[in-house]
Amino acid sequence: MPQNNLSNWWESFFTDAFADTMLEHSKDDIAHNKAVDFLMEELHLKPSSIVFDQCCGTGSVSIDLAKKGVYAIGVDQSALYIERANKKLQTNNLKGEFFTGDALTFKPTKQCDAAFNWYTSFGYYSDDSKNLEMLKSAYNAIKSGGFFALEYVNVANILASKPPYSKVISKKTPQNMLITNEVDIDINKDMLNQHWTFTTPNGNKQTYHGAIKMYHPHQIKKLLEKCGFTEIKTYGNTAKQELTANSSRCIFVCRKGE
Repeated sequence: MPQNNLSNWWESFFTDAFADTMLEHSKDDIAHNKAVDFLMEELHLKPSSIVFDQCCGTGSVSIDLAKKGVYAIGVDQSALYIERANKKLQTNNLKGEFFTGDALTFKPTKQCDAAFNWYTSFGYYSDDSKNLEMLKSAYNAIKSGGFFALEYVNVANILASKPPYSKVISKKTPQNMLITNEVDIDINKDMLNQHWTFTTPNGNKQTYHGAIKMYHPHQIKKLLEKCGFTEIKTYGNTAKQELTANSSRCIFVCRKGE
């Protein structure tokens, strides 16, 4: 498959169409609720806690945390998504703040009790130092002793797919939109390339391209340690099962040193 220029691919990737079909209407409510409960427990959140949602998208996770009394501060590079997130806050009469900005440099308006980066919003750069900046930003946003959670792909599971280094997933949304995700791997750059095609019921197609760095768990642990995080735990899912090669996701929970 011919490769497109993937430099800063996220600037054009996260459209309203992606939000409608992937972030909101087609999301698995059971899995979403489990993720919210997981974050409440693992980040030691309680009513009045302040949490930083790094790369918050349309705020779906933060909004449900806010419904539990948590004050959420979120940032995302998409102004369209931030507009949606703030509208949800107002509609539900919830407390929180969402900002358009660069997650690598964004500083929350308040020092936070915890932070999280969810739904594979990390590793967008092939340069390790740039990805490290993202983690440092989360580290600097939270108080000493605060917790951070990072959700990521499980590279071992991807490499075990057949045919090797390639996978195509197709599904239809309740709106009868066909979504196809074609995955291939650039083994020279350790990048996982994704090509999302959205086909409307009348046959119109739009394809978007993205890529993330293929970090194994031990490599992410080293990056977290470089930031100063300690007590690093890994899980294979939000049910807190052990991380194995068969786990589809990889979740890290760690703590900022006292």
